[in-house]
Amino acid sequence: MPTFFSNNTKQEGTHSFAQCSASTPWGAILLLLALILAVYYPVFFAGFVWDDADIFESPQIHNMSGLIDIWIHPGNSILQDYMPLNYTTTWLEYRLWGTNPFGYHAVNLFLHCVNALLLLYLLRCIRAPGALFATLLFALHPVQISSVAWVAQRKDLLYVLFYFLTFLAWIRFEEKKTWARYLLVFALFAAGMLSKRMAITWPLAALVFSWWRSGEPQLRNALRLLPLLLFAVPLSFIVNLTNPTSSDAELSAIEHLSLLQKLLLACNNAGYYLGKLLWPREHVPFYPTWKIDPTYPVLYLAPVAIAATLIALWVLHNRIGRGPLAAAAFYLIGLSTILGFFPWSLMSMTYVQDHYQYLACIGPFLLLAYAMDRYAPRLFQKSANLRFLVYGTLAPLLLLPLATVAHKQVRLYHDRETLFRPNFEKHPDSYYGAVQFARGLSINHKNTEALVVLDQTIARNPKLFPAWYHKGIVHSMLGQRKEALAAFQKALGLEPNSSETMNCIAAQLLSEQPPNAKSALPLLEQALALDPDNLRVEMNLGTALYLTDRKIESRKHFERVIQTDPFAITPEALAQYRNLLQGK
Repeated sequence: MPTFFSNNTKQEGTHSFAQCSASTPWGAILLLLALILAVYYPVFFAGFVWDDADIFESPQIHNMSGLIDIWIHPGNSILQDYMPLNYTTTWLEYRLWGTNPFGYHAVNLFLHCVNALLLLYLLRCIRAPGALFATLLFALHPVQISSVAWVAQRKDLLYVLFYFLTFLAWIRFEEKKTWARYLLVFALFAAGMLSKRMAITWPLAALVFSWWRSGEPQLRNALRLLPLLLFAVPLSFIVNLTNPTSSDAELSAIEHLSLLQKLLLACNNAGYYLGKLLWPREHVPFYPTWKIDPTYPVLYLAPVAIAATLIALWVLHNRIGRGPLAAAAFYLIGLSTILGFFPWSLMSMTYVQDHYQYLACIGPFLLLAYAMDRYAPRLFQKSANLRFLVYGTLAPLLLLPLATVAHKQVRLYHDRETLFRPNFEKHPDSYYGAVQFARGLSINHKNTEALVVLDQTIARNPKLFPAWYHKGIVHSMLGQRKEALAAFQKALGLEPNSSETMNCIAAQLLSEQPPNAKSALPLLEQALALDPDNLRVEMNLGTALYLTDRKIESRKHFERVIQTDPFAITPEALAQYRNLLQGK
C-alpha cells in the first residue's frame, strides 16, 4: 500500500474525497475536538491583549461604511496591514457582540478546530502515517496558543484555513485538470492572501507536494502556479505602494544588515523555532534579540546544520522516501517570509514569535509521526497489536506534557498584565515586553507599579520611545500633568513625527487651568496633517479652535468626528459642539 513516505512513484497519490471522508473515524474526530476543548477552554474567560484594542479603536470597524474602506483603501489599512478578509470578520462580529471578548475568542477557537479537522482530513487523503498523531500535535502544541488566544491573530487561523482548502482543491485539480478546478484553486489562494500575506508561500509548498507525489520535475506545475505568484507578490506590497511611509519602521529593523547577516539571522531563527517545537519550555510574546555578528563562530552552526540535513535527506530519499525531505522543505517554506530576509513589523523588537509557525510546524510534526509509525513498533516486537501499543503508550507520553503546558499558557491570556508579567520577569531586558507589562498594570489601575517598571526600562534604554510615551500616559492617569508633559516631550524628541505624542502634549495643554489652547493648536494641526484619519486628534483640534474662538473651523472638525464615528466624541467636546449649534 502506498504511504506518504513511499518510494513508488507509480502508486503514490490520494484516496478519492469520498474515501477520505469515509475513512476518518468519528472516534478520532471526537477525540480531537474533546482534547482541544480541554486544553483551550480558559480562552472563553480571556480578555483583549496587546494590539487587540488598536483594532477595535479603528474607525473602519465602527462605521457601516468602514467595510468598504477595509477593502478599497489599502494605504489606510488597520494596523498598516492589508488583510481585508480578516478584518471583514472582525467588522461583522463587532455588530454581533461589540467589544465583548467572549465572541471573538469563541470564533478563534472554532476556526482552530476547523483547521485541525481539515488537517486530519488532508493527511488521511495523502495517506500520511500517524495522521491523527500529527494533527493532535498541531492542535495541542504550546506554540499554537498565541494564534488562538490572541484575538488579533485571527489572521493566522484564516489564512491557514484557506491554505488547507487550497491544497484540497489542488489535489482535485491534479486528478482532473479543468479550468473550473483551477479557478477554484486561484480563488481559495486569493482568499488566503486577503487574510494574511504569509499565504504567499502556498505555490512553493504545492510544488514540493507535487514533487513528492510524482518524483518528477515540476515545470508544468510551476507554470500553472506562476499566475498565483503574479497576483500575490504585488498584493504583499500593496500597503507600501499606496502608503510608502508605512514601511519605514519595518525597513529600519534590517536595513543595516548585510546579506551574510540576514542569512545568519534567518538560519538561526529557523533553528530557534525548531527548538521551541522540540523543547517548549517557555513561551513569551517577546523573546530577547541576539547580536548578528559574522565573527561569532556559533552563528554558523545553524546554517551548516540546515544544509547538512537537507543534503542528507536528498541523498537518502531513494532509500527512506521523498517524504522527509518534503516535510523539511515545507517547514522552511512556511517560515521563509519571517526568518529575516524580508522585514516585518516587530523585527526591531524581537526576531521570533510563536504564532509565525502556526502552519510551518506541520512539517516537523509529520516527521515525528513518521518516526513513530516506522520505528516505534520495534519496541514492541513481541506484541500482537503493535499499533495500539505504540499509540496507546508513546503518544500520550508526548501529548500529555504538551497539553499541560499549553493549558497553562492559555490562562496567561486573561489580560495584558497576566500575559506580559512572565515576559518581564524572565526577560527584563526585552524592552517592549516591559512596556506592554507596564501598560497592563496601568489598565488594571496599578499605576505606581507601572511607573517602577517604566523607570527601570528607561534606565536600561533611555532612548526607548514607547517607554517615555507610556510613562507620560501613566503620569496623566495619576493627574501628574507636569511629569506627563515632560515625558511626552521626551518621547517627541525621540520620534518627532509621532502624531499621537503631539496629541498627548496638546491634551495636557488643553487640560491646564485655564486651557493653553494657543500652544496646543499648532501641535494638533501638525498631528492631523501627519495622521488625517485620527479622530482623537481631530476632536482635540476642534476643542482648541473652539477655545480660540475659531468657531466655524471648530464646528467643521467636530462634525467630521461625529459623522465618522459618533461614539468617538467625548462629552466635553459634544457639549462644545452643541454650544456652536446654539451660536454660543
